[in-house]
Amino acid sequence: MPITEPAPADAPLSQGDILQGIRLFATKESWSPFGGQASEKKPNLCLVLSRPCVAQHKEHITVAAIEKYWGTVPADVKTFDDVLAFLTETRDAHESPDVFYLGQIPTQSGRFCARLDSIHSVQIPRVSEQRTAFLQQRRIARLHAEFARDLHVRILRAFASLGFDDISWFSTEDLNWLVHKGRGELAAAQAELQQRQSAKAQKEFQSQTYPDQQIAEAQRTITAISEKLDPYAKELARRTQSPSSPNLT
Repeated sequence: MPITEPAPADAPLSQGDILQGIRLFATKESWSPFGGQASEKKPNLCLVLSRPCVAQHKEHITVAAIEKYWGTVPADVKTFDDVLAFLTETRDAHESPDVFYLGQIPTQSGRFCARLDSIHSVQIPRVSEQRTAFLQQRRIARLHAEFARDLHVRILRAFASLGFDDISWFSTEDLNWLVHKGRGELAAAQAELQQRQSAKAQKEFQSQTYPDQQIAEAQRTITAISEKLDPYAKELARRTQSPSSPNLT
């Protein structure tokens, strides 16, 4: 059950069909005195979003632009389980609701995704013979039935998921837990740096060398933890600060 599959030659145009060679345009510089100008989307691939009755009978259909998938494999993806989790998250896109991963598309090289934040209207032939010729020339695949059903949920999520503030949504108790966990990791990283600095001083006393990259690595770890922890620590301080105490943030 791959995400995409060949579309039967005699099947009518339907939701989930993938079309090639369709020029799509967005409006750029809408603030200009002329109200903007056309900006063409590449690579001229699109996913049909219109429901089947519209796709089969109307003169205009709604499509989402398809583009090359830019995601890279994280360095920590090494095992079978890592790869499985990475591909599953890529498919479900919990962190990127506007991205509908398609994987490979027949006749195209690379991996692709439909952009649910890049929606366009396309005019298609209404005359039966012209429409048949259009499909033969432009349709290269379609979503598997299960992913076509999932498309409904994904469209809704793309527009209905308003998201949450990344910092202030935590309850104070949960935030306190998170901050103390981060402070513990920061303290451990600082202790590791001190150990490495002590080892370097001892090596230098003995006229030996100590790899500087180990010191730099420990310092980078401290910086990374500090940067992640800082906004949460400030939010916790803001909540727990008494009204009479000075503002420290």
